[in-house]
Amino acid sequence: MEGYVGKIEQVVPVDFPLLVDGGSPFPILLQSELRCILAFDLLILNETDPLTGVLTFQDCLGVFVNGFSEESRSKHHLYRRGLSEISFIGEVVNSSWVAQVGVVATSRTSSSQGNVRALSKHFIMVFHDSVIECIACGIDVESSPLSQTKLVSTLVQQLYNPSR
Repeated sequence: MEGYVGKIEQVVPVDFPLLVDGGSPFPILLQSELRCILAFDLLILNETDPLTGVLTFQDCLGVFVNGFSEESRSKHHLYRRGLSEISFIGEVVNSSWVAQVGVVATSRTSSSQGNVRALSKHFIMVFHDSVIECIACGIDVESSPLSQTKLVSTLVQQLYNPSR
């Protein structure tokens, strides 16, 4: 993996504007070819707080959901490289996954898709019962007063009609 040899992966926290419910057990993940939307519970402090956080990953190249719960998270290969320090979202610097995706995809993509791969970042989110990892160019953050289940149909429409 060119450009990766000898570099150590490290998870660094990403500033996040919403209060996430750290015990959120059931995030909802929706994905199309190059877009990914993740909905999750927010921490509710009063009646006017939004119920659901929504992350939209732009130019998403891959998503990995694993079953590392809070109790087993120490077995994740990035746990001692910063994963243990993040409360919700981090970025994996010097990601071997980004390097691998770039090498595999280089021979199969147009130059514009190659640029997307060059700009990609490896994001990692922790939930009560899972860790979700995503390679994308960026993240849009929103909140909604609707519950996750009531929000799903709207999110599916956004997935396929991003201009709305």
